[in-house]
Amino acid sequence: ADTPLYKRAYKQVHRKGSLSPTVAAALLTFLPHQPILLLDPMAGCGTILNETLASYPHARVLGCDYDPEAVVAMLDNTQHYKRTCILQADARRLPLPDKSIDSIICDLPWGIQTSMLNSATTGLDYQALVKEMERLLHPDGTVVLLTERADLLDAAVTQSSLEITQRTPISLYGRHPVIHCLQLR
Repeated sequence: ADTPLYKRAYKQVHRKGSLSPTVAAALLTFLPHQPILLLDPMAGCGTILNETLASYPHARVLGCDYDPEAVVAMLDNTQHYKRTCILQADARRLPLPDKSIDSIICDLPWGIQTSMLNSATTGLDYQALVKEMERLLHPDGTVVLLTERADLLDAAVTQSSLEITQRTPISLYGRHPVIHCLQLR
């Protein structure tokens, strides 16, 4: 291509630890259906949101992040779309109704490139995140998570009514995270 695939016009603001647009686009391929309302509860700069909006012209997206600077970056990067809602919120306690989201995609923080205000690198935090996703997920919905901490995710999932239906390891910048697909049992 004339322009590398990772360069996207929407990417006005970049922050350390941002997900690559090509990886975000790849995560979308794990959804078994077109999303109606997609949530990224730790959206950072909004890369997953933008890739969703570009790929699915009828999808609406909801992006949340605890960090106010990330929320500003997300607003800057998604400003040309009207199908977005951006919130500053804790991913473990989102102000959303039960069973209201059909698709959740998230690059869970690994704590490697960024320091976490509320670190998601402890089992307790993974448990709270999974419980919140379980609460929000529509019965026919899908969760797609990218993490290098499969051990913490596995432990959290055993305490929920979610089940991991697929695991796909990838290589990313010398690391080896795994894409996990989850659904309600």
